[in-house]
Order: sequence, then structure tokens, then C-alpha cells
Amino acid sequence: MEKLLYSKLRDQIRTGDLLAWEITSFSEKSDLFLFLYQKIFKIKYSHVGIAVRIDDRVFVAEAVPPRVRLFPLSLKDDFYYIPCHLESNPKYLDYLLEDMGKPYSLFDLIKSIFNLSFNPKDFYCSEYCADFYKAVGLIDNVEVGKFPHKLVEKISEITHEEPKYVTIDKGNFDGV
Repeated sequence: MEKLLYSKLRDQIRTGDLLAWEITSFSEKSDLFLFLYQKIFKIKYSHVGIAVRIDDRVFVAEAVPPRVRLFPLSLKDDFYYIPCHLESNPKYLDYLLEDMGKPYSLFDLIKSIFNLSFNPKDFYCSEYCADFYKAVGLIDNVEVGKFPHKLVEKISEITHEEPKYVTIDKGNFDGV
């Protein structure tokens, strides 16, 4: 697997690219659940988000407790990057921002594990991302977004891009 430094990659990251994380430590209860989910089901990725570029700033749009948010990518942990090769379109940003502040629901992820229905007003991470990718025409079924690792697999298959491991470093760039 290719490993990159964030400071060298950040200029290539575009709105709509998929970002994924594996939980290796936890500071909140939800991290503990995601860590256990990752270990029990022997999966690599337990959290996903979508890259958002606003001018020279790079953020992640993500569903995390307690709400969907926009957060500086440079302040997150190391991650995996899957370029999606979406054409630049201001509507993509509008679509991602439309759901900012909606409640996060870890309970929806738990219900997905047991194939139960979930609340359409709440989001967990892969559900939020799958809604976006369906809206922009990259996927045709949001079911692939039931689980973060399945969404990573599907987007990698569609784009013919393997996830690249990115180490967050603070060198060689101005700002975040």
C-alpha cells in the first residue's frame, strides 16, 4: 500500500474524494464502539468522510457524534485517501453542506449490522457519504453505504484507485 505525507498530497485532494480511517486508539465512547466493531468483524475501515476543498483549505465532511460537521483535515488522525475523479461542481459542496448539523446516529450503524431499518433523519458516517455519492452519480445504490468498509471497497472498485495511507504532518505547507 502506498504511503504519503499529507503536506505533499493536500494540493491534489479535491471535493468529493473519499477519506477513510481505522480506529487504533480511542478517546470517546463512540471510538471504543468503532474499535470493537472493527476488531469483531475483522475490517480495516470503521469511519469515512468526504474531502471538501474551499479555496486552499481542505476539510472533511463527516458524520460524527453528535452531528454532521465540516472539520479541518489536517487536525484529524492519519487516514486513507481514495481519489474519486469527480468533475469540479459547486453543487457538490452545496449538497454536502445541506446536511451539516443533522444528528449523528451510531444506533443506525448498530441497526444496520442486524439488518433493521434506521431513522432517515439521522446519519452515521458511511450513510452520509453514500447519499452524496448517489446524488453525484458515482454509485446507484445507497445500500453499499451500510458499512464504512463496504463503501471504501465499492468506491475503490468504481474509481480503480486503491486507498493510499496518508500521514498527517505539519511540514511544508501554510495553514491547514
